[in-house]
Amino acid sequence: METKQIAYKFVNWGVGKLEELKTSFPYRLKTKVLKNKKITRKEKNQLYAELQHNSYSKTGIPLHGYMFDFSDVLNEYFIEMDHGGIFKVFAIDKTSIRENERGIKKIVLSVEKI
Repeated sequence: METKQIAYKFVNWGVGKLEELKTSFPYRLKTKVLKNKKITRKEKNQLYAELQHNSYSKTGIPLHGYMFDFSDVLNEYFIEMDHGGIFKVFAIDKTSIRENERGIKKIVLSVEKI
């Protein structure tokens, strides 16, 4: 049986122990995902917002030198904006994108997961 990791260290310098982050949003959400528990709408929306507001990864949340990767539950979408721009995002569903973005003309799922 393969054991999935909650997060991995992605910096070269020393960091604290991963257990110190147990109360953080990414740690709790990743634990929930690994246990196949249902994710709430609020958590889906917050995950999308966190993914859009970091410059280290499009599928993970960095926190204190650790990367919490959510690529196993994310889908790739293309968003066409009212002003004509098109860009790629990763999200659990279209609703979390609509809740966080304004001026959306169209959302298209890039590739179906198998």
